[in-house]
Amino acid sequence: MDSKENETGKKLRRHPRLKTSALVSYIAYDSDGSESSQGMATTTDVSQGGLQMELFEELDARHAELRATDQNSRQATVKVKIVYCKRTGKGTCLAGVRFDDDKENIRRFIARLIRGFHHRTASET
Repeated sequence: MDSKENETGKKLRRHPRLKTSALVSYIAYDSDGSESSQGMATTTDVSQGGLQMELFEELDARHAELRATDQNSRQATVKVKIVYCKRTGKGTCLAGVRFDDDKENIRRFIARLIRGFHHRTASET
């Protein structure tokens, strides 16, 4: 886990990032709370404050719900605010989200995400 630093050595991130490659589903909502899109994404990193994910469509929304599933098929859902969504050179998009839910729900989501990721990674080797 590492945090970026600026040229003076000051950390720019509040929470350290953990690299992941976990599958999550999402439902994005427009400003009036109506569902605007849904799909699957792959996380690239996660921290206590949020995560970054790679997806195939650009998110034109400010809020979403993410769902993660662990190795025992237990699911956890968390509400997030979409901070940015930008196109990559690979034809995908990177979206950064900040968790916008109660601490227990965030903790449960991160635990299920990481357990599912580590179980899948261990079973592939």
